[in-house]
Amino acid sequence: MAVYAATVRKDGKKDGKIVGVLGVMFNWEDQAKTIVQTEPSLSEDEWKRSRVILLDQNMRIIAASDNSGILLPFMLEHKGKQKGHYVNAHRELIAFAKTLGYQEYDGLGWYAAIVQRPK
Repeated sequence: MAVYAATVRKDGKKDGKIVGVLGVMFNWEDQAKTIVQTEPSLSEDEWKRSRVILLDQNMRIIAASDNSGILLPFMLEHKGKQKGHYVNAHRELIAFAKTLGYQEYDGLGWYAAIVQRPK
């Protein structure tokens, strides 16, 4: 659980009188589970051969469908691309996409990836 708080100031001015506080409680575990386990639409056969991961801007695993390797580095060969795919040295198919921001917010530089073993 992460908790964030910020002051609310009169007229939105950074030096305005404090008129309140805005707080948000964020349950990362639930959000991460949804991203790597619920959202991907893989068949039963594909799930048996696949691992879905979310990587932070430093290419560390911050969520994984198999819950393993959290905070370990992952060598994603994105070559500066926003999305793509390649086959690694283990003959696994790696598909990836950089996560999107929202409106004027560019996002955190995270990537989502699927690592799939061959049949």
